[in-house]
Amino acid sequence: MDLTNHTSPLYSPLGIEYQQAYSGPYEGISTNNMVAALKQGEISGFGRPVIDNGNVQTDEIHQLWHVSDRIWYRDYLIKGLSRASMFLMRNGLVPTPYYRQMIDLSQDNTVLFSKIRRSYKQLVKQWKDYEIVVVNSSYNELERLKHLTAFKELHTKCAGRQTRDPKTWRVQSRMIAQKEAFLVLAYQDGLKAGAFFVFNKKTSYYFCSACEDNSHFIIWRGILHSKKIGVRWVDMGERIFDQSHKQYGISQFKGGFGGKVQVCLEFKL
Repeated sequence: MDLTNHTSPLYSPLGIEYQQAYSGPYEGISTNNMVAALKQGEISGFGRPVIDNGNVQTDEIHQLWHVSDRIWYRDYLIKGLSRASMFLMRNGLVPTPYYRQMIDLSQDNTVLFSKIRRSYKQLVKQWKDYEIVVVNSSYNELERLKHLTAFKELHTKCAGRQTRDPKTWRVQSRMIAQKEAFLVLAYQDGLKAGAFFVFNKKTSYYFCSACEDNSHFIIWRGILHSKKIGVRWVDMGERIFDQSHKQYGISQFKGGFGGKVQVCLEFKL
């Protein structure tokens, strides 16, 4: 299945394997242009929304609809309203807007810096006080696992508990080895901060981070590295504007790194 032109790098074979370890098992039912899976009567994109690469055909969504009418689907509006969206609306489903924060890396670094929130500007400069390590496919397995284990331990410490299956970390290591991800780390008498990004030829996605104090500078370094490796966009994830939502604060934090809000449509029963 070719989704290389799609704006999300989360649906690669390793991305799907990660989701199987994180929240599976799922039964794969993907079509030529749609990543899809079945679990407990609901169709999703392996625990994420079903997506398509902009070329989805009506018979493909019809095929999924015959499996279950409980479909979680997101339309990135790549070529306007997709055939899948039209089909779902004709069958009574009503979409809701989904917003994501996208940073355009075609701009000069000084322009990118000028667009981050004023209160972030001094914080992102703090990277100069640390030894910054970017773990990528050039690292051998022993070095890669050493750094990833340190990040895992920091992540667990910050969360106060182990939040996911150990298999997911092994998949993340393979993502790095296969040039689908990189890990940015900041050392100063031990690991102080880290951020994990997954990417394809077009988009880098801010996946997760952990820090003892300030994570602004390590995420900023991840954004700059994304530009260095040649991708066009950084997807910072969902933007939420409902102040009562439990993820509102995290959404506001991510929005401070600049970029623009892109509107998508989402269907979910």
